[in-house]
Amino acid sequence: MFFIPLLTNLKLHQFSLSLLLFLKLINPNSMKLFKIIFVFVMALTFTNNVVAQEKLEEKAKEMAKEYNQKLGDYPLTSVQEEQLSAIFLEKLKEIKEIKNEEETDEVKSAKIKEVHKNYAKRISDEILTKEQKTALKAFNANKKE
Repeated sequence: MFFIPLLTNLKLHQFSLSLLLFLKLINPNSMKLFKIIFVFVMALTFTNNVVAQEKLEEKAKEMAKEYNQKLGDYPLTSVQEEQLSAIFLEKLKEIKEIKNEEETDEVKSAKIKEVHKNYAKRISDEILTKEQKTALKAFNANKKE
């Protein structure tokens, strides 16, 4: 379908208006076709959003499991792992938003580094115990060597 590539560059309402104008130019009585295509586009957009959300949630859970492995003898409790997954999900969404901004790559990179720094501090302050913090520092020190 030749309309789908337009979705990446235009917002949905702009796409719908463009489609309506296009159909009016071709056939002034094409409102029924427009409605069918519009419903299809809306369903496609909704499905893509749901799939994207599920992928982010899956990635956040994977990140929490990987993080847990860094803690060695002081693993996360199930509650901590859920909290960590939620924080990682927020972080991934924030990074995704930054990547979609109309900024230079340097600005985006600086913002993303700041996000990583802020979430690392938040995880340390809100979730990890003293022993887990020590284990994480030891892991990071060994990783640098």
